[in-house]
Amino acid sequence: MAQQIKYHSLSIFLGGGCNLDCSYCFIDKENLKKIIPNVPELKRGISFFLKHSIKEPTINFTGGEPLLYWGELKELIEYLKRNEKKRAFIVLSSNGTLLNKERSEFLAENNVGLSISLDGKQDVNDVNRVFKNDKERSVFKTVWKNIKNLNKEKIKISLIFTPSTVNHLTENIKFFVENGFRLIDFYPEVYGLWSKNQLNILKKTFSEFSITKGLEKNSENFCCQQLNLGPDGNFYLCDKVFSFFDKRRKKYIVGRGGGIDKAKRENLLRKAKKGILKITDSKCSKCPCQEYCFCPIGLYLWSQENKKDFKKHFQTFCEISKIYISNFLKITRAD
Repeated sequence: MAQQIKYHSLSIFLGGGCNLDCSYCFIDKENLKKIIPNVPELKRGISFFLKHSIKEPTINFTGGEPLLYWGELKELIEYLKRNEKKRAFIVLSSNGTLLNKERSEFLAENNVGLSISLDGKQDVNDVNRVFKNDKERSVFKTVWKNIKNLNKEKIKISLIFTPSTVNHLTENIKFFVENGFRLIDFYPEVYGLWSKNQLNILKKTFSEFSITKGLEKNSENFCCQQLNLGPDGNFYLCDKVFSFFDKRRKKYIVGRGGGIDKAKRENLLRKAKKGILKITDSKCSKCPCQEYCFCPIGLYLWSQENKKDFKKHFQTFCEISKIYISNFLKITRAD
């Protein structure tokens, strides 16, 4: 019998359209940007999720750049607010370049949390985050201008650090804290290959942080409690499938707005777990960190579909996970 899951979060991928060309982005922008968000089906998907979610779930609008779909985004947020039968925390994950006064006010009025992608100060951020059609224009300056007058305590900075920028991690976090931001999430580029020296820099950097938070156990490892809703109205196994071309992506459809094919979803998850354990010689199942570990399924699917060496990439993934587990995931400014 398929396991009953109370989903904790819904990621709504509005489309692959984006005005940036970030070096580490895995999204298949060219094919996905052709898909117009199917608003009626997305509403059905949202309703299904709310019916089968935990008491206070999270709904995250993402892309591509979701603000390119402002009309559809606004309609879906208004739908959520009109039909919300349980308290849901709504988040917009954006690169921040298309924010303006009108949009910021609408989001604030509807209690939509903002997660803004910035990798640090201008000299670091603009290395990997560039405009698609204007490489010389500063992404940092554009975003900073758009958010400088907003309530910084309600904005989360989402920072990606790469093998080449990890040595700037501490100074970039300090920069945001000194400028009034109270919540900074920072994540490694897990699709890149890290040298032993770069991993040592990361380990040393984390050990220097004075503010740490414990990790929650991941008792549902390999049994994902997040749903991923595509712009076409289909539910997909994992958000990483949005890096695949259409034909490859379609085999990971696990439902539509009206419901989830639980047997197919669990079978795909089970198959991925089996593949991971086989390639890693079952080391995951014997690892003492596994109950806290990041989910490797997205990396596995990405590796399989893009003909990458999973074992080689997994070694980096595993080492970074262990560094995180021994330290923390978030840093907040102490009161």
